[in-house]
Amino acid sequence: MVRKTNHCWSKWRKSSIQKLLDLQGRKLATLLDSPHGTDVPEIDLSPYPSGTYLVKINFERGVSVVRKIVRR
Repeated sequence: MVRKTNHCWSKWRKSSIQKLLDLQGRKLATLLDSPHGTDVPEIDLSPYPSGTYLVKINFERGVSVVRKIVRR
């Protein structure tokens, strides 16, 4: 499933909006495109405390993907 998400991200990354959310769905940040043309965006969680976060990617065609990230 991760591979499918990566493929989807790679294909549509220029026409998407990525958001970092807390578990209550509150927006913490808007994420930038990945550097150097990589398929997966780099996410810097250093300003945030340990915990679980969500990354939501809204694609131009109306499809959205949400993935959980755990910072230790």
